[in-house]
Amino acid sequence: EDQERSDKSVSKVTDSFFEADDSVAVEAFKEKMNSKLGEVVEANRSTIVSSPDPLRSLAEVVKQNFVADLRLTGEQNIPSNGPIILACNHQFSFVDILSLIDQVVKTQDKRTWSMIGGAGIISKLFPDWENDPRIVQHYIPVRRKLNDGRSEILNGKEVMNNASRFLREEKDPMLFLAPEGVGGIYHNYPVRPRKGLAKIAKTSNAQIVPVVISGSADKNNLQFSLQIRISSPFNAFPNEEETLNEWTSRFIESNADVA
Repeated sequence: EDQERSDKSVSKVTDSFFEADDSVAVEAFKEKMNSKLGEVVEANRSTIVSSPDPLRSLAEVVKQNFVADLRLTGEQNIPSNGPIILACNHQFSFVDILSLIDQVVKTQDKRTWSMIGGAGIISKLFPDWENDPRIVQHYIPVRRKLNDGRSEILNGKEVMNNASRFLREEKDPMLFLAPEGVGGIYHNYPVRPRKGLAKIAKTSNAQIVPVVISGSADKNNLQFSLQIRISSPFNAFPNEEETLNEWTSRFIESNADVA
């Protein structure tokens, strides 16, 4: 069920980086991105690991090294208190959500925060991260494996339980997640959010704050120009599909505002 997605589609959010069927170019670009990320982290490792908040430090380093230009609008739509989920699209590998975290956390310093992300990338960057409470408190890992070329989530219930617990128990918690998972990276695509977003919001009574991240990239220099638009929050509906469709509708509206 965690793999099910809404049928609602979303208009384009960025200029295409590649042809939709150019999987070889996409994989080559991903490899190039990950290679540069490794180099950037190694060059800044002492700064990152000595920080009281290594993930926030990582987000700042990523923005400094990968983002040439960033414009943020709609930050006033973030509620001042209570549990919230900042649910963004995921098209720019690690750059999009980490840039969002860098921009938002610094101005929402009275909130506790965490993010849902892949276990693979964090383990490569920080092999011993699960023994570091500074990272654990801000990271809910999604463990995946490839099954016939598809990414299969191995710990979906654990992720949703941990996310819901965080939102229920922490003071004014703020959770960052990409409800579409890993799909649709690097080219125009329809956003079909996973049902996990609706389940987490419903079980935690958290408001959902839709976020559109759009822009373009210099594929040669790996420099991104990003626009981040934060939309108005809404409460989860009793019906999960209604929640997903509402996120999609807000996404379309905000995307039109950015365009």
